[in-house]
Amino acid sequence: MPEDECSRSLTRMPERLDRVTIALDARNITISWEARQALQKRLYYKDVKAGMMTRGESTDGILRAFEAVGATRPVELTKGQRMLLLNVLRIWPHDEKWAIEPEGDMPAELSVLRDALADDLHDAEQGVGDS
Repeated sequence: MPEDECSRSLTRMPERLDRVTIALDARNITISWEARQALQKRLYYKDVKAGMMTRGESTDGILRAFEAVGATRPVELTKGQRMLLLNVLRIWPHDEKWAIEPEGDMPAELSVLRDALADDLHDAEQGVGDS
């Protein structure tokens, strides 16, 4: 069989997702794979354990939610996980960069996620969107 016939019969499969969507109450936020990787690295190194201050949530739970996501489903987080993620994103610019990674600047896409999380949680507290 000629080489060009072989290559036409094979379906190219994506090596990975290029983007990941995070489901919020008001809207979904989509971030790049690279931003997801930076966020996962930050969550791994922050290693916040479940406790009273985190409403029983941990960074491990958020990591598991991001790892379990498929190509068509958004990442779904509990309210407690969204609150913890918001706190991680809020303190990111104030962390000592050398402690986690030398190029530790937060990707701009995660600033959008941080702001959307803040709006979403504020609206939930105010009862916006409730019937």
